[in-house]
Amino acid sequence: MYASVFRLLGFGLMTSWTFGREYSDRTLKALLGLPISRGYLMPIGFAFTTLMLALVFGSTAIGTYLPLSVPALHLQESGVASFPLAGISYLLVFLIGLAGFIGTAKWLQNREHR
Repeated sequence: MYASVFRLLGFGLMTSWTFGREYSDRTLKALLGLPISRGYLMPIGFAFTTLMLALVFGSTAIGTYLPLSVPALHLQESGVASFPLAGISYLLVFLIGLAGFIGTAKWLQNREHR
């Protein structure tokens, strides 16, 4: 539960900083008026979808297999957990993190060549 709260607080701070910068740089009026590339909508949609899945299924037995639910469930294991984590939970978190790291590195390599 605390992981979700800190995650939401972090996203809130990041969003407010972004809009604050747009306001102080006097580009806020063009923020919603300019067309947005399709490459930004997919990551935002993915992040929103995974957050909703973690919130809905995190407290069920399926949450053991959702990498975004594992930190909150890990914190609950210090007390009495309804659904204890399995070894596969930590492996999935590692594999998803590794895939994200490799994907980011590949994207940055391709981006630098343009």
